[in-house]
Amino acid sequence: GGGGGRVGREPEVVGRAPAPRSADSREVVASPRVERERGKSEDKHKYNVRVTPFPYSTIVRDYQELRLRYPRLHVAPDFKKCVCRWPGPNREWSDADEVPLAHKTTFYFGNKKDSQVLRRLVPEQPKPTVAAAAAAKRKFNSKVLLMQGLPADWYKSSATQSAHVSKQLKFLLVKSTKLGLMAMGGVWSPDKDGGGPDEPDEAALIRTAIRCVKDSVDVDLSRVTKWHTFMEIHYHRPAEIYKGKWFPDQEEQTVFFVPEVDTIMPTQEEYLAIINQVKEEVDSAALAAWQAAMDERRRVAEEAARKRAAAAKAAEEAAKLAAAAAAAAEAAKAAMAEADEAESSIKESEKKEHEKKSGSSSSSSAKKAETPKIEPPQPAAKEEEKKEEESKEKPEAAAAAAEPPKVKEEAKEEPKGPPKPEPYKMDNPSEPAIVFRPRWEQAGDGKNQLKCVLISLDGLLDYNLEDVMEKNFEVSLFAELFHEMLQHRAAVTILHSLQKIKNKVDADDKEAALSAASGAGGAGGAGGAGGAGAGGAGGA
Repeated sequence: GGGGGRVGREPEVVGRAPAPRSADSREVVASPRVERERGKSEDKHKYNVRVTPFPYSTIVRDYQELRLRYPRLHVAPDFKKCVCRWPGPNREWSDADEVPLAHKTTFYFGNKKDSQVLRRLVPEQPKPTVAAAAAAKRKFNSKVLLMQGLPADWYKSSATQSAHVSKQLKFLLVKSTKLGLMAMGGVWSPDKDGGGPDEPDEAALIRTAIRCVKDSVDVDLSRVTKWHTFMEIHYHRPAEIYKGKWFPDQEEQTVFFVPEVDTIMPTQEEYLAIINQVKEEVDSAALAAWQAAMDERRRVAEEAARKRAAAAKAAEEAAKLAAAAAAAAEAAKAAMAEADEAESSIKESEKKEHEKKSGSSSSSSAKKAETPKIEPPQPAAKEEEKKEEESKEKPEAAAAAAEPPKVKEEAKEEPKGPPKPEPYKMDNPSEPAIVFRPRWEQAGDGKNQLKCVLISLDGLLDYNLEDVMEKNFEVSLFAELFHEMLQHRAAVTILHSLQKIKNKVDADDKEAALSAASGAGGAGGAGGAGGAGAGGAGGA
């Protein structure tokens, strides 16, 4: 979590040396992982008490110490040292500094169906500048792991008899799409969190944790009254060129806190108000999406209606132009017919005049041989009648052709689409719980696409050398230190119980010795008195 500056270097891939062979035998020595698996299979149904060979009083642990204590842990390349803070500020191992295991807290971040609903969708944020972090000689981070407590009588319940306490203790972490499992937190900012100009105090780091947790999962930890500083991890970042920029040597310190979150448990009314707010947001978002889909369908339908109206108007204009063209053609035909008729009449008149001139000379011979004149049929009259009929029919056809196509007027109806969404039903628990809403950027490189994970201490301890990310290393180291804290607490409880038994036995032995001594003294006094009496009698 948190930006501003370079991150831990990626680990180098180093080849492992082959397993050694025995000088006297060809048998290959098994690898440590095979030996561990064999031990697990052999001791699966056994209960063995193992005493750790390393003392709990080692507060500062360097690279070599971690390699000896935790052989399965991949130590980050830039790791410098780890400081155990769980024994207390003065390392007095007092009960006031112990992290309480029994407190009633419940976490809710949704099941498989509701987890996506509880996401807080945010736009992609601009990447923070690294100039200030690069110029600083030291960099400070603050991180938080939230623990879901056990019931008050957890050591008496039947569940403890069937499941180890490490499987009942659960921690809430976040899992990034790109960075994997990690603790919540970020970089200390003097402007936002206060503190000294060069180094923050514990209060400033707590304010950093409150700010980063609020930004990551939308939970306000400002009402937490007790913060346990659990451990510190120190890194040494060597000088390097990172993403085209020069970074000098830098010391980095990450502080881990375990707050007692039972003080921020909501009441039933507050819890229901949060759930109802989430439901309202989901319903409003679903309704807005449905409304947008319906608006898009209406827009498409209106666009189609406008296109149909434009097509109908164009067809009407084309019909008008076709009618005008047909009328012009008819007028041209009529003019041509009139011109033909005038030309034929002129020719007829010229023919009659010519016949008159030639008729006077041939009248005598014509009278002599006068024969009955038979007039041929007059086709011109029939052609005129046919033309009149055609002229009557053609305007009707032109008018029919010029008539625009009728557009079917449809009543405006609501476009068909998905049904209106119903109110969302969440499978949230009935009892009050702290509701987590992880941050989810809609775009970006996946670093700020978070989801909450509730994992047991036993699950956190189930790591291996393949977990090479620096953030995974921090979570695994926290789990190891927390497990050691539980071991120390159990050892102290057993030691105090044995001391009480010893003190009681010593007191009983002392009381028995005193009573025996007092009885022996009384018996000796009585014997001496009897001897004196006997001696007096003998003298007499």
